This record gives sequence, C-alpha cells and structure tokens, in this order.
Amino acid sequence: MDVTDKFYELIRLSVDSSYDMPDSISQAEWPLIYEMAEKQSLSGILYRGVMRLTGAKMPPEKLREQWFVRCCACDVTNHKAYKAVADICKWINDEGYRCCVLKGQGNALMYPDPCLRNVGDIDLWVEGGYKNVLKFARKHCNKNEFCYHHIEFNDFQGFPVEIHYRPSFINNMIGNRYLQHYFSMHSDEQFSNYKELPDNLGSVCVPTVSFNRIFQLTHIVRHFFQGGIGMRQMMDYYFVLKQGFTIQERDRDVKLIRRMGLYNITRSVMYVEQKVFGLDSKYLLVPPDAEKGSKLLSEIIRTGNFGHSDKRILQYRNASKATRGVRHLYRNASFMFKYPSECFWEPIFRLYHFLWRKVNT
Repeated sequence: MDVTDKFYELIRLSVDSSYDMPDSISQAEWPLIYEMAEKQSLSGILYRGVMRLTGAKMPPEKLREQWFVRCCACDVTNHKAYKAVADICKWINDEGYRCCVLKGQGNALMYPDPCLRNVGDIDLWVEGGYKNVLKFARKHCNKNEFCYHHIEFNDFQGFPVEIHYRPSFINNMIGNRYLQHYFSMHSDEQFSNYKELPDNLGSVCVPTVSFNRIFQLTHIVRHFFQGGIGMRQMMDYYFVLKQGFTIQERDRDVKLIRRMGLYNITRSVMYVEQKVFGLDSKYLLVPPDAEKGSKLLSEIIRTGNFGHSDKRILQYRNASKATRGVRHLYRNASFMFKYPSECFWEPIFRLYHFLWRKVNT
C-alpha cells in the first residue's frame, strides 16, 4: 500500500466513526500525509482521524503538535465564519432579499464536527434574478468583478463573499437550460430551508439534500473543467450522498444528469466517492466507472484544491490571457474522449459568456 492509499485510509477514518485504520503509517510517511492534507484543504477534518489513532500508529509528536495547532486555527476560523454568515444573511434579509448559503458553512453542518471543515469563501444565492441581484450588489459593492453566475462582493468580517444570482452552470448550453430550469423550479424550497448554526447564532437557509445532489455535482464538474477540483469538494459531496435518497429520487436525478450530458463524469465522481471514502453502493447515483474515475482521482491528487497546486497551470500564471486560454483549452482537450459534452461546449460557452458580460456591463 503506497502513501496515497494510506491518505485515503486516513480520510475514511476521519469521516466514518465505524472505520478502523488497517495499516500503520510510517514515521517517514506522516509528513507526506500532512502535506497532502494541506494541499487538499482537509487538515482540519483529518485531525479527527489522527485523534482516533493510538500507539505506533500515531504521527511523530512534533507533527502531531503542528497538526493540533492547525486544527485549532480551523476551529476558530469556523466560529468566525458562522458569525459572518449569520450577520450577512440577516443584513441581506433586512434589505428585502431572501438568501441561501451555498457550500461552505452550509456543507460544514453535515460534517461530524461542523467546525473542522477548512473554511473557504462565503457563497450566497440571493433571490431576484440576475438583473435585480446585480443591481443590489453593485449598490453596496465597490468591486465590479462578475460572471455568468455570481459577482464578487466586498469582504465581510474578513471573509471573501460571492453573491450568486445563479447557483451554478455547466458548459453544455442545452444541458444548462435544463439545469437553470431545475434551479428555478426548486428555488423557493432553498430560500425556506432553515438550519440552526452553532454558537446559538440563529438559523440560515441552506440547500436541501435533494437540491445539493444536483447543485454540488455541477459545482464539481464546472471547477474540474475550469482548472481543477479538490478532495474537499468530494468530501462535501460524500456527506450529501450519505444523507440517502429514494429510488424515485435517484431515477429523477439520473434523468436530469443524462439530459445535462453529465452521465459519464458522474460515474467518475461515484468512483472517487467509493474508492476514497468507502461510500456504500446504495448511496451511489450511478454505477462507478473505474477507468475514467481513476483518471479523475489522479487529477485531484495532482492538482490539489481547485487546481492551486497544478504546476502545469502555475507556470502560465503570469502569461497573457490568450496564452492561458490556449493552455486551458489544451488541458480540456485531453478529456474530450472521456467527457465529450463539457469539452465540446467549453469554447462555445466561453464565447457566449464574453458576449453576455458585454451586454450586462
């Protein structure tokens, strides 16, 4: 068993209380495991697994102390993030808009410890359609960075904020119409699905489990083709799928997934969920594809969280937009035969997005 497989074992130990670590990680392997945890933004939740180890299976004392400090920082940041989420949602509600917390602290509520998920941005879906939400955001924001589904808002209590007028999108413009219709049809449920926050901070709206099965899948797909997706997002989706679903719900989801042209990559995602997290087959939406899924998994391990550790991308960081665009197309072309739908539509959607921004500037 190589060090990557042992990293997967530690992930399972951290998310599943019934799982026992079958093999020891050597003292020389622990620094590599910690580096992988940091690269994938999983150091907080994986410390939960470390705490379950005893005796010779434990990391070296110095690394264990370093990991403990990192975990404490994660815990403190989460408490601050929940406070920021509660306050900004109240402010937006007071301005007359309903909002829903996408991903982030909403996902963390599904974790065994809601304060051990590494904190990212605050993503809020605000009701009203993109014209009204853009107008609202620009009224209160000194930035003008926006795209098809969100606008970058002012930092709030130290956290980056994105205001979404659409939860997500996919490149396939035909499939995207089905997706946006799905979002529209189920929006009212999301803006009324209240969940309690820690620290007696009150409640905020988060997506329903049913909605998250589609929304977070498209989020994974979009970021994978935009530059890279990390294990933290796969862990988020693991906890979504673990909530379960009926046969009727699965059939409905799969029908939409096929219409969006995402069936092949969904099978790859299911492989990762089973291979890394040990997800039981009853929680899989579609049968896993080992061939395509192993390629997706190798990309996740190679690129890190959102592709931030991908040397193939980093070397073009200071290049021109045209050069980065060509490099991006070249990368996605390598997935054409595995995921033809998203790869074929990607340059077409780029052109549409460029024109959409011109019209809405």
